[in-house]
Amino acid sequence: MYESGVPLRDIATATGVSSDAIRRAIGRWKLHRPVGHIGIETRENLIWPRMRLALEQSGGMTIYELCEALGTHKSTVLKALTQYRDELHISRWIPTTRRPKAVWALGKRMNAPKPVVIRMRKQPSPFAHMAAQLAANESGVEFC
Repeated sequence: MYESGVPLRDIATATGVSSDAIRRAIGRWKLHRPVGHIGIETRENLIWPRMRLALEQSGGMTIYELCEALGTHKSTVLKALTQYRDELHISRWIPTTRRPKAVWALGKRMNAPKPVVIRMRKQPSPFAHMAAQLAANESGVEFC
């Protein structure tokens, strides 16, 4: 099975043996992959086709929605976003309490403008103002 190019995961499920045991057996028996085989598949290599399909079906997703849909970690999604950045764009922004979330979509378009953060001025507390005045008055008083 290994020499025909079947992934280790599939061999492990078919035989009921762990993938580490299969790797040890491959080294012991000196098995080789077929000519032209690209090597060991990693999640990073396999994530982009799945991410592309999820974005095509949904029309746009945030990073956390991609993590949920693909069942991967945020770091893996971020690596794929940076690697294939020229094929993606930010279609819109979702406002949140802290920073707005980017909604990523397929296509080579201009990114949506990031919304400007407008902070409200803190409303001064009248009690804090009175307490500051009292503290200033008390510090000027001398006791005998």
